[in-house]
Amino acid sequence: MIWRFPVLVEGKLYNKNETVKKIQTGIDGIASTSADLLPYGKYRLEENKAPEGYLTDGAKTIDFSITEDEKIVDLTDKSHSVYNQIKRGDIEGVKIGAGTHKRLAGVPFRITMVQGVIGQTDTYLSYSFSNKRETS
Repeated sequence: MIWRFPVLVEGKLYNKNETVKKIQTGIDGIASTSADLLPYGKYRLEENKAPEGYLTDGAKTIDFSITEDEKIVDLTDKSHSVYNQIKRGDIEGVKIGAGTHKRLAGVPFRITMVQGVIGQTDTYLSYSFSNKRETS
C-alpha cells in the first residue's frame, strides 16, 4: 500500500504534483530556500520561464530529496546546473548597383551590436554597408 500524505509548507497543505514554493534566482544566478522550508520528501525543481533573450532548450528538471533536518541540498554543481541557450539569428542581405540592380561581389560589411539583452553580447545585430561604386 502506498501512502500519499500532503506536505505542510509555510502553513499550507500541498498534495502530490502541486507547486509548494516559487523561488527566483538572485543577481548571482542562485535560487535558494531557507534550511527548514521543505519537510522530508521527494521534490522536483523546474524552470517555468526562460530569462529574456534565452530559449528553454537545455533547461532540465532536477529531482531531489530532503532527508536530513535543516540541511540545504546543494544543486549548484555543474551536473545540476540548468542551462539555457541564447536566442540567436542570422541575417542575409544583397548588395546591388544603383540603376542596374546588378549584384555586387566582394563588398565588405561589418556587423555592429546596437542593443544587447542583459547578460548577452550577441543577440541584436545590425549591419552597415560600405559604399563602393560599380565598375564596368
